[in-house]
Amino acid sequence: MHLSRYILALAVGCCIAATICSCTNDAYDTGDGDYSYLRADFGEVATGADTCCIVGAETDEGETLSFNQPYRCRWAAVADTTYRALIYYNKVNDDVEPVSIVAVSVLHAMPLADGYAMHDDPVMFESAWMSPNGKYLNMGIALKSGKADAVDARHVIGLVPHSSANNADGTHTVAVQLYHNRNSVPEYYTVRTYLSFPLADYPDADTLKVLLNTYDGMVEKKIKLGK
Repeated sequence: MHLSRYILALAVGCCIAATICSCTNDAYDTGDGDYSYLRADFGEVATGADTCCIVGAETDEGETLSFNQPYRCRWAAVADTTYRALIYYNKVNDDVEPVSIVAVSVLHAMPLADGYAMHDDPVMFESAWMSPNGKYLNMGIALKSGKADAVDARHVIGLVPHSSANNADGTHTVAVQLYHNRNSVPEYYTVRTYLSFPLADYPDADTLKVLLNTYDGMVEKKIKLGK
């Protein structure tokens, strides 16, 4: 499979920030507002027999969440499937109420197909961390975006192999590079997004190095995989 079949078009925009900040003064004073028990976790969500209907999740901390009612997401379009997501939910005792579920892009390193050029339009790097369960390397980035003249103009994000090296100490380092094609989307405002790289893709690597072009130049992030 080549990257031309796997790169992701991102329609970036605001998600739930306005919602979770809209509490009244009375609710804030008493601590009993709708979002008093709001939590946010990265994890994997599962759809049920109906498409677009998420019925539960497992967080990166290993906690199983069974929702008190299914949560509908248009992007969860396949039944009986697991998706990567950032989950906002209220939890009181064992009662879990989903508030918002935001899809997280999962990137596998794929070589560029013949005829496709590498794009490394700059992004803003914000954070990188390992999931507590060891399944993902996660990265927070920000994109400069705006309303494009072409209705189908989207940021395109992907991951391409870069290099592989055996080190003098006997360890092995795999390097990948972020692919980013801004597609002439204007840069009016900043939108944050998250990416996840499955570590099962790198069974022989002791260190994963991610290269990404930023507005301050090329950045390398090295993550020891703890093997």
